[in-house]
Amino acid sequence: MKRIAVTVLATLCLAGLAGCGSSKSHSVKSYSSMYVDGWTKETMDRRYPNGTTQRQVVGRLGYPYQATTTGGVERWDYVGGKASTQKVSFLFRDSKVIDKAYENF
Repeated sequence: MKRIAVTVLATLCLAGLAGCGSSKSHSVKSYSSMYVDGWTKETMDRRYPNGTTQRQVVGRLGYPYQATTTGGVERWDYVGGKASTQKVSFLFRDSKVIDKAYENF
């Protein structure tokens, strides 16, 4: 009986660990794996028009390098990769893009 209980417990543990592996269902990217080739004002404006939700931005760019909130407006800063000096800042109100600021574009 003890052997069966140990076998069942081990099987359940292994089955539980199987769900811990990498899965394509996770669509959120980390900032370090962000793909930033070809950043231009035009592509950023086209991909992230005013009204784009925070969730959509995170889904495409990952989480911001820096985030601040002032007076009900959130600012999310993204930098164009390790060697890049390009920076885009998204301004959100009510979780939607209201403006973008570009640096070194």
